[in-house]
Order: sequence, then structure tokens, then C-alpha cells
Amino acid sequence: MRVRPLTSFTALRLWSVALALLAGASPGFAAECESRLSQSEVDYGRLHRGELPDMPSGQYWLALDTHRLTLTVVCQTPAPMKLRFNAASVGSGVFRMGNGGQFTVHINDAVIDGRAAMLVRDGQPELRPEQSFDAGQSIQAQLPGGEMTARHFTAQIAVQAWLDMRQLQVRDETVVDGAGTFELLTD
Repeated sequence: MRVRPLTSFTALRLWSVALALLAGASPGFAAECESRLSQSEVDYGRLHRGELPDMPSGQYWLALDTHRLTLTVVCQTPAPMKLRFNAASVGSGVFRMGNGGQFTVHINDAVIDGRAAMLVRDGQPELRPEQSFDAGQSIQAQLPGGEMTARHFTAQIAVQAWLDMRQLQVRDETVVDGAGTFELLTD
């Protein structure tokens, strides 16, 4: 199995909150497939303690806006559209952002070679229109007839982030970092 890094993103900052997204290519795969995201950075702006909402008693997680991006992969020859997301995991489908946050990554609205595709996760037989990435597992796009290779692939990526209000009792600007990498897996 060959692995090709597709897209990386890093950084979620508190006080200044942003999610930077980068597209990359391994030298051996650069000629075969090209990938890009619709945005290189998702900016949550600056959060100030006085502007944060009061949380109900016993609730500690502040949900930030969900950001939607388009992932596009174009290959010179048909390739399996099988993706994996690598990041520090804190549980099933949840990834770490420093000591004060977490985020999830979902994929939906997959299209391969102009046709709507379903998504299947490693080890799960059922096809779904949306899947969440989990550490170490891959997700593959598949057409109704079973075809899984394509030259052109697009999908919507939804990133949802949360901040733990208990960890955010800080006096100065504080950065809460997270990082992850999408990879295209080819057999």
C-alpha cells in the first residue's frame, strides 16, 4: 500500500482562533494526483474572555462554528479514492487541540468522476452518505455499482471544534494548537 499526504491543517488559537489548512504532495505522487482544499485557513477571529457566553452549570465545552471546506483530488490515471485522517486522538472520532480543545472531521457529498458516491469506513460494511474520520481508519468513496477508482474526486469536509472552558482561565493570549493530515491511500 502506498500512502500520499494530501492535506494538512494545524493551529487553533484561543484569543486568536484560526485553523490553517495546507495542501501537500509526496514527490512520488505529485505527478499522479493533485489535491487542494477550498480554503487554506479557517479563522475564528479573536475570542476575549468577556465576550464568551455564560455556560450552564455543569457544561464546560464551548462549540465553535462548523467550517465547511471542499476537498478536491485530480489524478492522471484512475486511483482508489481512499482517505485517512491522521491526528492526535482523544477518543472515537475526536482529535486533540492542545490542552484546551478538541475537534471532529466529517466527510460528505462525495463525487467521483461526476457521479454521487457513498462512503464506507474500514471494517464497516454499510455505505453512508456521511462518515466521520477516526484515528487510524480510512474512508473510501464508492459508486453504487461497486467502483472505487476515479480520476476526479470532490467531497465536503466539515470541521467542528470545541473549547474546554475549564482550561481557558488565562491572562495572556493563549494558543490552542491542533494538527492533522489527510492522506490518499493507494493499493
